[in-house]
Amino acid sequence: MIGVSDNSEGARAQRVEPVDGDADAPLYRYDQYDLALLERDLEAACAGWDWSEGVFGHALSLPAPEQLCEPARRHYNNLPFANRLASCPYFQSILDSFECDVMSLRLLRRPPNSLYGLHTDHDKGERTVRMQIPIRSPHDAFMVVTTYADMRELPDTEATRRLSGSATISGSRQKLTRWLDDLVADSEGRINLYQLDVGWSYLFDTDNVHTLANLGMSERVVLAIDCVANDWLLARYPEIASLI
Repeated sequence: MIGVSDNSEGARAQRVEPVDGDADAPLYRYDQYDLALLERDLEAACAGWDWSEGVFGHALSLPAPEQLCEPARRHYNNLPFANRLASCPYFQSILDSFECDVMSLRLLRRPPNSLYGLHTDHDKGERTVRMQIPIRSPHDAFMVVTTYADMRELPDTEATRRLSGSATISGSRQKLTRWLDDLVADSEGRINLYQLDVGWSYLFDTDNVHTLANLGMSERVVLAIDCVANDWLLARYPEIASLI
């Protein structure tokens, strides 16, 4: 286990095997972080926080504006700036370890038996990729990764209609599971479902259509870092070159 990345040598990428689907929609696992320290800072960051105050009702933007690169200081993803890193030294050290401009450092929460509507993250910014570190994740949480570059490419099926058009979609475990199964079956080999381990950093193409479904009994929380690609980031994570 490592603390945070501290050099520009290439991180060892492990291509994660999907639990369902056979699409060419890869998801990579990189560094392992200290889960106890992640949990400690998560508790400190969330103390007194009302999740409904964050963008789309599921986000907590951790920095002060001046801790991010200039364009990010006006980006709606980061509003409101909670300025909580003083009480989260491990999160601060993770931010400091990225030798590139950072557009966003947020905690993202997904309640039980819910998912994000199918969406793309084209709004991140130019040459920006999203790394994520799951801190809490039940076994029945699934990252849905596709090769669809645009929502308009999705097949017009009941599953895509049910899983689109809203920031949050809730329902019974049985109903959400059926819709996810149908989504994969109707995609003609263009969708993968992945399970992510807590404490590790992950990367996939969030400019393509995707979602996260939490079918578990507890919340899922990740630390998401939006990084602007530069020479250091490309050397550290070579797979980024195919995403920008």
